Amino acid sequence: MLSPPSAVWYAETVEHDAIAGRLRAITEDERACARAFRNVADRNRYMTGRLLVRLALSAAVANRVAPSAWRFGLDRASKPRVAPHLPQVHFNLAHAGRMAVVVTDAARPVGVDVERIDGAPFDLPALVLSAREKETLDRCPPETRNREFLKLWTLKEALAKRSGEGIGLNLAAVEPDWRVGAPAQRIAMRDAVLETRAIGMPDGVYQVSVALAPGTREVSWNRVDLLVGQLQPGI
Repeated sequence: MLSPPSAVWYAETVEHDAIAGRLRAITEDERACARAFRNVADRNRYMTGRLLVRLALSAAVANRVAPSAWRFGLDRASKPRVAPHLPQVHFNLAHAGRMAVVVTDAARPVGVDVERIDGAPFDLPALVLSAREKETLDRCPPETRNREFLKLWTLKEALAKRSGEGIGLNLAAVEPDWRVGAPAQRIAMRDAVLETRAIGMPDGVYQVSVALAPGTREVSWNRVDLLVGQLQPGI
């Protein structure tokens, strides 16, 4: 299956034993990292993310590279990248709760962030908000303010991860033109195209935001069943 140049792949975190047969795609180094996690949930989250990255990359090149064949390194910003001898697909991984998300692009850097929308109160950090954004959030009803902040937060985090600046990016100076109340939105900025969606998973609803290269026209969103390794395009 050949995806559009930009694609989002997401999956529910699964138990290690449930995907033991598929973990042949994971390298021994990755297995060693997984064993270092004392918390079982953290170990499952890590293994889910590594497997999802490999499946997404293989799908992005129409399975010309097997999931087990991918190797990785770091770019100048210490951001994970595909090893030079393999097809150069850009990717980024994020996870929260029991959801893992990967975004891929055939040619240009990408970023992704995800947060669970659980309705819990959130102390809005003023340092990441512009004056206009803070004013807009202050006007939101209390029952929706946290959700709108998480939408804005994931948009900014995705931008920071795409740029490679991470925590070095002045988030308060970045102002995505997000719409209050819109569960899904596409935002064209000078330096990036953003997409954000609220996605229901078995344990709740998650806000997922991706940052793509300027001019990106088409993005596919794909759900992955890691128990069988199958994609469900267009969800």
